Amino acid sequence: IVENLVYSACAADVDTTIVDGKILMENREVKTLNEEEVYEIVQKRSLSLYKRMKTVMRRE
Repeated sequence: IVENLVYSACAADVDTTIVDGKILMENREVKTLNEEEVYEIVQKRSLSLYKRMKTVMRRE
């Protein structure tokens, strides 16, 4: 039965995730990440990647 649940379920079926006794996600809300921090990191890295891409494209 466990195998059937694991292999037939999809991400939309997951409501709560617990690992080693810690709640990582509850009611579809991730508890272990700060969304604002993640957003800031993504913004900085995407800008850096964009600048590198422009440099590479100029060489070609």
